[in-house]
Parts: sequence; structure tokens; C-alpha cells
Amino acid sequence: MNLPLALCSGSPHEELKGSDIQWLYKHRDNPYPTKTEKILLALGSQMTLVQVRRFLLL
Repeated sequence: MNLPLALCSGSPHEELKGSDIQWLYKHRDNPYPTKTEKILLALGSQMTLVQVRRFLLL
């Protein structure tokens, strides 16, 4: 599996939790979460909603 550059070690997104990476992998064909899913990803990773949105833009 080729992970996005943002998931590589040393990136500013090292705070991502396993649940975020799992979500991204499960939705790799359509990696566009709903607003509710973005909120849940933010809560699960202790990131802000803005950080989650920025991560998904990479």
C-alpha cells in the first residue's frame, strides 16, 4: 500500500491516530468524508477540524 506523503514519518501529521489512517485506507476510492465524519476524525485524533480538513487536502 502506498501511503500519502502526509503519513510518512517526520511529517507534520504524525499525530494522526490509527483510526484516521484506517478511515483513509477504507475510503481510498472516495476519500471525501462528510462533515460528520470529519468531526469524528478530529475527535478521534485530537486534531482540530481545520487540521483534519487541511490534511485531507494533501
